[in-house]
Amino acid sequence: MQNLAALNYMVERGKKVYKNLGKQWGPSVILNGVGGVFFLGFGLYNFGRSSSWLLIGLGAIMIVGGIMSAVQGKRIGEQKN
Repeated sequence: MQNLAALNYMVERGKKVYKNLGKQWGPSVILNGVGGVFFLGFGLYNFGRSSSWLLIGLGAIMIVGGIMSAVQGKRIGEQKN
């Protein structure tokens, strides 16, 4: 009987988590986007120095990650409806 109660609890908890899943992508998109723009801009501003390529690469990776998070969040939000 305890196993059934635990299973019911896990199922209900999973439903609540899945319901809010699409909303949880927002902070990741914002953090990656703002951080990516910052690093990309700082790398371009200091272009020609040895560290500029590292900053440009990091910024580009973060921007791509933000875009991927936005697309995935939108896809999950559409699946729920």
